[in-house]
Amino acid sequence: MPERDVFAWTTIVSAHIRAGDLSSARRFFEEMPERNTATWNTMIDGYARMGNFDSAELLFDQMPRKGYNLMDNHGIHPDEVTLATIISACAHLGALDLGKEIHLYILQNGFDLDVYIGSALIDMYAKCGNLDRSLSVFFKLQEKNLFCWNSVIDGLAVHGYANEALKMFRRMEREKIKPNGITFISVLNACTHAAVHGYANGALTMFSRMEREKIRTNGITFISVLSACTHAGLVNEGRRMFLSMTDDYSIPPEVGHYGCMVDLLSKAELA
Repeated sequence: MPERDVFAWTTIVSAHIRAGDLSSARRFFEEMPERNTATWNTMIDGYARMGNFDSAELLFDQMPRKGYNLMDNHGIHPDEVTLATIISACAHLGALDLGKEIHLYILQNGFDLDVYIGSALIDMYAKCGNLDRSLSVFFKLQEKNLFCWNSVIDGLAVHGYANEALKMFRRMEREKIKPNGITFISVLNACTHAAVHGYANGALTMFSRMEREKIRTNGITFISVLSACTHAGLVNEGRRMFLSMTDDYSIPPEVGHYGCMVDLLSKAELA
């Protein structure tokens, strides 16, 4: 039987990752006599994509740092895919310090801040709560894709900057970027957080737009809309949305939905 080359080994690692068997993938990875950049990309991306963050966090302290240094020591240099993948893992794990290290490595080693690396950095800084850096990278990018816009809008909304998130959404639309379902959910959340300042109707408008554009809704979507109605005291609209959820969308109400309705009716002194 011919000896496996690095391509064959990497294919085996990738196959185990696709099958959801990270332990076997890691075992074959460790057994490889030689690894190239594609091999590292495959293994790192496997950890990032599987969503097993408890195990990933234990390995992340070893894997990215170990890989990141050894790659250079063995003449295997990380490429844009490697760096973007590690940055994405940092985003999921909240590993801001390592994310900053990799950002510095990118700047010091002459990598272009393209849309691929740039979007990963924007998302990482936003998820880690460093919105200033997220926005700094965002505005430095010559080209921005939808993922860049979504990351900034969601980061602003999640961290309580609802008005800024809504302004960014309007700016995105002025630049003729077509939103997707993720965009609408982020903007809907921003409208909900800003409902106390008169943006409840914005949440209802956004929901209507999601309906028109056939964006899939779920129970979380309705919690956002019902919360906006509660903040603004929109009793009739809240009732209508609650009934629509069950009658039109066949979404069974859960504790959160009932809680919103109790709050809404209590505030209206109708309970």
